Amino acid sequence: MKHSILLITSIFFTLLSAPLHADDSKSGIVKSMDFQLIEKTRYNKNEPLKKVFKDFEYEGWFNSDGEWTIKGAVAHSRLRCATYELGVQLGKGAPACLNIEWFSETSYGTRQQQCNSVTMTHSGGGQSEVIKSKIQEATCVRVVLRCTGTCGK
Repeated sequence: MKHSILLITSIFFTLLSAPLHADDSKSGIVKSMDFQLIEKTRYNKNEPLKKVFKDFEYEGWFNSDGEWTIKGAVAHSRLRCATYELGVQLGKGAPACLNIEWFSETSYGTRQQQCNSVTMTHSGGGQSEVIKSKIQEATCVRVVLRCTGTCGK
């Protein structure tokens, strides 16, 4: 009996001291969603190719110049502050964005501190050579929300 209690106590403290995220690149991710990219009609063929995504929460675009943008509402459900980042990852998958082959790592375009149970609109973007070279074959985007600090779950 005494050995069982010691063993259980030892396992309990080992679990408490273990890192919460084994993969640091995924650390802090509180939400990710995959969306289908839709090619926007070009009336002038000299304009860069542009692919867009949109739902009730997030919207954005990528173009053949390697530029991208994202905009979305981010809700924080705690009083204490946390920092949120909204990012994107470009890939190619089946029509419903299944079995996606990712072309890029996640690139974050926004970074905002939020406090007091507030919802804020994040808007930002960036530029990437990977996007420039892979936009023709890209069919999917993953929107990633990352949080550090007192994050609501």
